[in-house]
Amino acid sequence: MGSVASQLWEKDPPEVKEGLENLKGWQREDLRIAFERFRALACLTVNISSFMQLLNFEERHKAEAVFNYFKPKKGRIDFLTVMGPMVVMSDQHLISRAAFLFSLYDFNGSGGVNRAELFIAIRTIFRGLSCFCSNVEDQNLEELEQVTLELFLRVDDDKSDVVLIGEFMTFVYRSRSYRFLVAPFPSKDGRVFEEQVHFAWTAPKLVKVAGKVEQSLEKKLKHRIRITPDEPETSCGVRSRRRLKRSRPWKDPNSMNKAHAWMAWKVFFHLAGEEHGKTRLIPKEDLRPAIGPQPGLMSVLHSVLGIQGDDEDPGTNPERPDDVLRILPNFSKLLGDENIRTRLDEICEEGVSFRAFCCLLWPSARESEIEVCVGWCNAFQAQKVLRELIANGEHGELDLDPHDINVLFEVIDANGDGQLSVEELCKIGHIGLTQARTFVDRWDEDNTGSLSKGDVMNIIFSIDAALKYQLKGLFAASQMRRPDEPVKAA
Repeated sequence: MGSVASQLWEKDPPEVKEGLENLKGWQREDLRIAFERFRALACLTVNISSFMQLLNFEERHKAEAVFNYFKPKKGRIDFLTVMGPMVVMSDQHLISRAAFLFSLYDFNGSGGVNRAELFIAIRTIFRGLSCFCSNVEDQNLEELEQVTLELFLRVDDDKSDVVLIGEFMTFVYRSRSYRFLVAPFPSKDGRVFEEQVHFAWTAPKLVKVAGKVEQSLEKKLKHRIRITPDEPETSCGVRSRRRLKRSRPWKDPNSMNKAHAWMAWKVFFHLAGEEHGKTRLIPKEDLRPAIGPQPGLMSVLHSVLGIQGDDEDPGTNPERPDDVLRILPNFSKLLGDENIRTRLDEICEEGVSFRAFCCLLWPSARESEIEVCVGWCNAFQAQKVLRELIANGEHGELDLDPHDINVLFEVIDANGDGQLSVEELCKIGHIGLTQARTFVDRWDEDNTGSLSKGDVMNIIFSIDAALKYQLKGLFAASQMRRPDEPVKAA
């Protein structure tokens, strides 16, 4: 993306064509509605009537003038060449724009994009920008294919043939080219969304197109980059709206281990404090004085991590990974690095998420390594939530929210059936068999032998029956994939 993106605004800022200004600065929620309407059409292209309805044009002559900018063929245009640039120019935080773009082109909603989907994204975004802006030329198709391959190889370092959204977001945090691409379009909406947007309606035709593009790209490559035995994703069948989990050849990262991740998790939520802990974002100016070279950093870390001394018996805190004491000096160097504040200015505008915090600590770690680190920390958070539910559930003294419950199920619900079984609570939640059975028996209202999200929400709100049902309804609404608050990262 680097050379292509940097050439767009190299000489002059973008000059949006007359009549297209109304397609700039759209809100996230409005973009979502428009794209879901497009998916409902079950067609790759749109005519002038659909174009008017999707983008809320009231006067046909104005809609036709805009429609013709996108070079219609037989009275129809590729709507992705409209939506892609609209997201780039939208009123969203630059990180939120990236997550929305990823979701736009993850046609089957699996949480990962393959090489074909990435190529379609790059092609339609740059082609669309050439239609939007009078001083942008359409890019050479072969050059875009090469950019796609280089970018995909860069992010897909483990050769799994899929880029997960977490890996993509880590890449975006570090990418100067992406920032250069969206820089001419400032936004007022400071909300940070890192997670995927799940759209209503399936898109089998988009999936089918991606399959054909993948086959075409394969023929043009001199060397195949696939290492897994899976068949290429060429199916045109309708996928379930239930989120699919990608299986991949995970391996432990070289840059950090689980003890590093645990310390990063503890330090991040300590710095976030009660005020910002629930938002999972630390204000940039609050984080700045806590990082970088400073006296007494080791003493502060001892206090935050609950370490009594360098010779402390590891058994005094069974929740803490064994290697913490050994690698604490190394972690102190990472947090006190003389360049970490410079990196903070480069990759963060206002709020700092846990993923961004990891990028600050490990600037050279691969995207897949940061993803493993975030996964470990989600596991730590899920186990913490489970312990709090067990310890304080009877008393209703719980400081948890729907995001905590989502993390709990994301980590512990290994088979993805929406239930927490006794076996999963023991194996992944790290609690004893008797404790797990007692916990399930106490709160399993429908006697299934496992706990649903509704059962767990009953624990949280059991202190007040009326409030319980009210908040359960709010929680159910939050699962409709149309959140009013930013989706937190860890």
